[in-house]
Amino acid sequence: MTDDESVQMTSRASAQSPASPRPRRARNMRVEMLRVAAILGIAVFHTSQPWFTVVATSTPVDRLPAELQPVAANPAAMWVLGMTALLGACGNHIFYMISGFYLIPSAAAKPLRAQAAATARRAAIIVLSVLFYVAVCAVIDLFTPVAGFGTAGWWGMGLEFVWLYLVFVVVAPAAAWLFARMDARTRHALAALALVAVFALNAYIAFVAPEGGRGLTDWRKLMSAVTYLATFLFSGVLGMDVRAGRAAPPRVWRRALVALVVVTAAIEAAFAVAGARGLFMAMSFKSTSLVSFLAAWFALMAAATGGDARRDDASAGRGTGRAGVAGPARPRPAVRFAAAVASGILGFYIAQSLMNGLWHDRCTALMTSLAAHGGAGVAGAIAFGVAFSALFVLVVTMADRFTRQPLLRAMRLLR
Repeated sequence: MTDDESVQMTSRASAQSPASPRPRRARNMRVEMLRVAAILGIAVFHTSQPWFTVVATSTPVDRLPAELQPVAANPAAMWVLGMTALLGACGNHIFYMISGFYLIPSAAAKPLRAQAAATARRAAIIVLSVLFYVAVCAVIDLFTPVAGFGTAGWWGMGLEFVWLYLVFVVVAPAAAWLFARMDARTRHALAALALVAVFALNAYIAFVAPEGGRGLTDWRKLMSAVTYLATFLFSGVLGMDVRAGRAAPPRVWRRALVALVVVTAAIEAAFAVAGARGLFMAMSFKSTSLVSFLAAWFALMAAATGGDARRDDASAGRGTGRAGVAGPARPRPAVRFAAAVASGILGFYIAQSLMNGLWHDRCTALMTSLAAHGGAGVAGAIAFGVAFSALFVLVVTMADRFTRQPLLRAMRLLR
């Protein structure tokens, strides 16, 4: 499922509209808000990533670059960076898990021909969205260089998460076919075995063997893709459970999420006070963080199993971002705003991947110059990074709403 069309998949059923023969899907705005929070977390993480990569090591503070020594020596700053790193990995898990949560159960209920047509359309949306932003980059490159433009790395590893998403969308019908032929107990057992194996290997990578090559063929690099595939498929199992009415109530998931956040925050604070900076990296290493996965799981279930108080009866067009509540009432501005941002998340993912060279170095340099003053300078640099990230998300998603999305609608790929 692409993020553009996911708004109409966030509920199983809706009432028939008297003005249209087609049923309308209800949008669970809790899930849409979670999607927005996830992309904000990813953006903040990418903004602070250059710092985190340098300071979250076992290297003595006095051997770090002079301008980053105030950051490494500041326990509060290290705690914020550690939590931000976990938030970024959690955001990636949420991005994939929301898709699997709705796409796999939906595919399991459709005949093979309908699945094939829907999968082809979703894949076309992703590929054409990439090509749209490549064209945007080509225009920008005429005026100012886009770092890496047109290189194999720019097309390949630069878009790693987008290509993974495409692969997951393509394999989803096969997973749905397989899961539909298992009973719930078998699905749960296989999911548990797969997750235990994946995160055991991830723990080994993060705490024992984090160093070494990171090429495409390195098994540790491939574990990032395997981890996201496992969580994507696991979320499909969760979605099937929710449809069958076997999920725990939302309060259970909310309590689990709060408990996880409190415990994790305490552990990260202990690392910061003790100066155990290397453990920050191990806790959130690449895509291997168990904490980030658990947070994504609990947050998704808390949102998806919630009541209907904030549900928005979506418009008949998929992914349009137009919102309304059941009946004649219009949705609140906050709901409409969240829907608008959520509809542009796929575009944001692509734009951030292809265009980060336009802003990343400049943003990092400004933040580093502020942090070099220590104390309030470090706090100011972090605050600037958060504000910049939020503004970047807003600008890109709103631009996407009025460019890429209308183009795809004109091609009848979005409705």
